[in-house]
Amino acid sequence: MFETADIWKFFAGIGLFLLGLQQVDIALTRLAGRTFKTFLHKNTSSFSRAILGGTLITALLQSSSVVSLITLGFVEAGMIPFKNALGVIMGSNLGSTVVGWIVATVGFKMDIESMALPALAISTIGMYFSLSRKNLYNSFRLLFALALLFLGLAFMKETAESLFRNFDITVYQQYPLIVFVLIGLVITSIIQTSSATMAIALTALYTSSITLPGAAALIIGSEVGTSLKTWIAGLKGSPEKKRAGYGNLYFNIATTIIAFLALHPLLQFINNVLGIKDPLISLVMFQTLINLLTILLFIPFINRYTRWLESKFDGHPASQSFVRTDLSNASLTPPLIHDEVVHLFHKNIAFHELALDIHDQTEPEGLLNTMKSFMRRSGQTQAMYEKLKASEGQLLEASLQWKNNPRSPEEVTMVDDSIDALRQTIHAAKSIKDIHHNMDELRESANDVLHEYFHQIGTNWKGFKRELMLVEKTTDLEKLREQALNHSNLVMEQIHEDIRQDRIKEIEASSLLNVNREILSSKKAILKAWGFLYLPQ
Repeated sequence: MFETADIWKFFAGIGLFLLGLQQVDIALTRLAGRTFKTFLHKNTSSFSRAILGGTLITALLQSSSVVSLITLGFVEAGMIPFKNALGVIMGSNLGSTVVGWIVATVGFKMDIESMALPALAISTIGMYFSLSRKNLYNSFRLLFALALLFLGLAFMKETAESLFRNFDITVYQQYPLIVFVLIGLVITSIIQTSSATMAIALTALYTSSITLPGAAALIIGSEVGTSLKTWIAGLKGSPEKKRAGYGNLYFNIATTIIAFLALHPLLQFINNVLGIKDPLISLVMFQTLINLLTILLFIPFINRYTRWLESKFDGHPASQSFVRTDLSNASLTPPLIHDEVVHLFHKNIAFHELALDIHDQTEPEGLLNTMKSFMRRSGQTQAMYEKLKASEGQLLEASLQWKNNPRSPEEVTMVDDSIDALRQTIHAAKSIKDIHHNMDELRESANDVLHEYFHQIGTNWKGFKRELMLVEKTTDLEKLREQALNHSNLVMEQIHEDIRQDRIKEIEASSLLNVNREILSSKKAILKAWGFLYLPQ
């Protein structure tokens, strides 16, 4: 009969192990984040070096997902050729097996809890007293992460022994191995780390609650599960980024199929030819050999595989952009550039409403609506800003291409005005992006005075937008600019008065003044952009 406390301790062990993996990644990245990225960039000049670089970086970071996501970013920025990016991703699969070797050789051979507790004590105390010393703090943080890893493993090992002491494995031996593959796929899809799935499989194998073939099938399923995050991340990117995301997914599907077909022969090779009898070592050797084998099998076909992926995505403008039309030199005209900038300008207005949380101003207060607002905007602000920036880059490049040939002065003026409007539009977006977190703080503040500022900002913005859409001549534009300046001055006086009356603290006032300044800067840029677009004279 399972004890409730043991069940919770087992899952607590999984949680600590997952947290430890996450903290290892954070600590190593902060200790040498730029070094890792520089190393990855410099060691991807060829396909073979990309495989080696991906393997080494993942062996250190112990997160194939993080390495794959960094690689996707490099691909989209043009820093890594698509073919070499596939090499990094393949190598990251091999590098992710290192945790399995550590767990199998150390985690179940020693009293790991007695190792974890001193490390936990030293690291937490060290972190507390080294907050002002960045590198030392992150060194203690790395030790803390390793302590969590081993403490979580100790919990899993200890409770698994009691949970499965009377477990009848023969009941499950009749199930086909594909069932265990699917279980491994589901587990890894949820927790998004094959290292934790390996730890679970090793724990089950250590307590004889699963057979070696069953544990190997679990690991096979984890190969696809860990690639889902990278695949999803590439769905909305550039064609190159999509190819890399799909390339990773298809490669891992192929790895799963090959591993499943070779499961029994490979286990016999490990046991009989390599002479490995320890089931824990056999399991991690199986994972390592499978990843190495699939890399070797793919290398002769990599050029064909690359061409096949390239044929699936034809290079249309990335979905991570608001540009709607083909910006090839043959189709470029000043009206087309102007229309795209106008479209981007109005997308920027929508971005303001998102970042300033205007949409939710009329909804009732309460925890539910606050959570809905946060979920709606969390991540969307940065994503929308990146689309605005990507659009700016495409339009700037297109305008420069258009100017390569002789043009009429009128056409050049029209394009120049459009680009000036584009720059002002993005400037306005950046001003608001920099304060959207302040808006969250104002909305959620328990101080009614601060909360009222949030509502005032929303009300004023809606009025500004309404007046902006009515601007028809330069005098209207100047009048609205003067109104914006006067309102900003009134807000500044109100903030100073609230400080004097002790209704807000100095640090809160500093944030409010910054918000007020950035909103005014944004309004000025929007008005300039409007003038370039609609009142070029």
